[in-house]
Amino acid sequence: MNNIAQISMDGPNVNWKFFGDLKSKIHNDFGSVLINIDSCGVHIMHNAFKRGMDATGWKVDSYLSSLYRLFKDAPARNEDFLKVTNSDVMPLKFVNHRWLENVPAAQRAIDMWDSVLIYVKASEEGTINKPKNCKSYETIKECVNDKCFLAKLYYFKCIALQLQPFLVKYQTNNPMVPFLSNDLCMLIRALMRRFVKRDNLDGLNDEKLVKLDIKDTKIHVIYKRIDEGFANEKLKGTNASKPSEREIMEFKMQSKECLIALLSKLLEKCPVTYSLVRHSICFHPQKMVKDKDGSLAHFKKVLTLLVNHNRVAEKDCDPLIEEYNLFLDKIPEIGISKFKDFDPNDGYSFL
Repeated sequence: MNNIAQISMDGPNVNWKFFGDLKSKIHNDFGSVLINIDSCGVHIMHNAFKRGMDATGWKVDSYLSSLYRLFKDAPARNEDFLKVTNSDVMPLKFVNHRWLENVPAAQRAIDMWDSVLIYVKASEEGTINKPKNCKSYETIKECVNDKCFLAKLYYFKCIALQLQPFLVKYQTNNPMVPFLSNDLCMLIRALMRRFVKRDNLDGLNDEKLVKLDIKDTKIHVIYKRIDEGFANEKLKGTNASKPSEREIMEFKMQSKECLIALLSKLLEKCPVTYSLVRHSICFHPQKMVKDKDGSLAHFKKVLTLLVNHNRVAEKDCDPLIEEYNLFLDKIPEIGISKFKDFDPNDGYSFL
């Protein structure tokens, strides 16, 4: 039991009681401490995105769910929709427990936007049968009357697409901790760049980045410079559909609230807030080639953490440092290109 290196959990809050009991037993029986790098980063990413979108109050999830339910198992409505729009494109299901997997549903809703406008107008004018006592229809009607709602769908898709690559990369059984800090910090920095002044981000190392007070309005850009991606183009509108300056300002401020809530949740549970995760970058093949001195400094920090947790004896630290140095020296012999082009999905074979 003293050799246990990791406990895996299928969810952000599963088995914490078990972890606590096991941690106490190992400490009492062996004098060593389990090192915590938090729970599943994939689940945290889903929940952070959900937290961010909930903070806007936009009802994007309600719209996507209602759009699917309105036409599901409803042949008469499907027929009416086809009759007035000449389109047989139907909505996709919204998955409430995996928000980041709803990009296809959001894109389908965007593709259907003009057709839905036609359908709602025809329903209200009596050209086709109006759904009665239907909450889904009322939700859709409310949303299509929002001049900024199409931009909100684009924003939903934009942020989800920015987070999705992390899910794809880390849904694997390969050892990924050496890459976790770099990838998460790049993602966090990119999200912050949408509303935080560049002067407050430039030059920040990973440790300072995750400690930045993102709620401090002094470091925020003015609302006109908030980056909402292509959603900003959908705010221009035409004639009667053009949102007012006040509505545009509210949209931009709400998009900022989304990012603040998302990042707050991410930093609250994010593995990168743990020193071991940040310093494990010393095992990142590309970083070993690019910055040997920096990698060595991170490796020493890892040893310090392991010594403090009684996982490594102090007497073994110098030999381990020397062994690490020798490995760095052998990189040209192994092949620099293998390190520079290392892919964690299939690159472990040469190691």
